[in-house]
Amino acid sequence: MGRRGERLAQTYLKKHGWRLIACNLRIGRDEVDILGMTPHDRVMVAVEVRTTATVGRRPSTTLRGRKSRALRRLARHFGRLASRRGIAFRTDLLAVDCSEEPPRITHFEQILGSETKFSPPAPHYLPRKGR
Repeated sequence: MGRRGERLAQTYLKKHGWRLIACNLRIGRDEVDILGMTPHDRVMVAVEVRTTATVGRRPSTTLRGRKSRALRRLARHFGRLASRRGIAFRTDLLAVDCSEEPPRITHFEQILGSETKFSPPAPHYLPRKGR
């Protein structure tokens, strides 16, 4: 069920104009489900697949404990890389509900808040000589 959900998530993102950089990327002991790009941001996407047993639970309830810590570690890692390059970065969640046909996908943007979002610094202008 998990692989099917991830394929559905990848198709969903592509249909919405995303470019997928990597899927199931391992960084140390953690794994990124999808690393993608929108025209404005680089985005790490966690994919949560729902079955009949988990329908009705909020996606945030599945991101607890070990899974939450791993997601935050990955967000810090990619956030630092993006910051060095002056690129905006965020972490999203795609909840794939496979309890119905066709499966339903709900997209939650920037689930970790603004701490992983990088905004480029304001431009620094040097004073002109002679002023």
